[in-house]
Amino acid sequence: MTNYVTETDWDKDDIIDQREIELEMNRTDGMGLISHTQSKKWAEELGLDYIPAQWCIRQSFLKGMLCTFPIHEFCEKVNNGNYVVDTIYKDMEGNHVKVDLRDYDIIITESQFKLWNSYPDIESYIENCRNNKLYWGVSRYTDKQDKDMLKLNYQFIQTLDLKKRDVQKISKQFVEWIDGVTLENLSYTLLFLLGVNNNEEKIYNYLKSNDNYWVKSLVVSPEILNDKYIRDKIYNLLRIRIQKGCLGDIYVNGNFQVLVYDPYAFMQHVCGLEITGLLKRDEFYSHYWNNIGVSQISSMRSPLTYRSEHVVLNLRNDEI
Repeated sequence: MTNYVTETDWDKDDIIDQREIELEMNRTDGMGLISHTQSKKWAEELGLDYIPAQWCIRQSFLKGMLCTFPIHEFCEKVNNGNYVVDTIYKDMEGNHVKVDLRDYDIIITESQFKLWNSYPDIESYIENCRNNKLYWGVSRYTDKQDKDMLKLNYQFIQTLDLKKRDVQKISKQFVEWIDGVTLENLSYTLLFLLGVNNNEEKIYNYLKSNDNYWVKSLVVSPEILNDKYIRDKIYNLLRIRIQKGCLGDIYVNGNFQVLVYDPYAFMQHVCGLEITGLLKRDEFYSHYWNNIGVSQISSMRSPLTYRSEHVVLNLRNDEI
């Protein structure tokens, strides 16, 4: 089911109606796989004390996400010890060139390798990268621990059909967060000044490098909370937070996570097996939300420009 848009005059709303349209979709668009061994190696090179679940990569004509997955173990246990698979390249007879996955730790998809068909084979691409000193890069990776608070904005909210009671409910946590700031509760006020999603490491880094010296002074000497300058600073900060909150910048329980296609089904496709996957239609998995007993969440992509980018996800939480 799709929202079919018919454009009208510039001063009139477009006509939107729902239609059933059959489309061929690439569910692995922008997604590849990386072995646990290679993920561990990258993590050590970046000085991380954990192995990220996903990596955002960059290379010449290549970009996208890599999902950490036991590639070789899958071949051994699920594909009956067969590691030989087809690539997108073909030989002179038109047959797919085969590779042994024991020699590889990363699987890149056609949608990630933008100019794959401009090279006769992967060896030519690698040779050009080496000759031109073009190296792999990681632009970002998933956090060690997911955050617990998410700041919404008008884009996230404008696609919701909210009644007055809904507005009060969705902003309740933000209002209580603001109301808790008082001169009598120094600990709460300090936490407010330090921002949301605090932990020991974040507070340490704040005290070490942030240039808000008046906040640091308050940590060292709590009695200056009664100083007019400090009180005015807190008041102005509250005023700014409230103004932004009126425009939709409110905090709710949530976080940003990387959404990826079922990697088990991905490997079934790579190995030429029947694609069943671990998740059924309209099912999703999130360890974070399962861990706190939430079975349904509202998901949004950023930047959000249309209501189709706002989807309710049903989470699966059982032994598969």
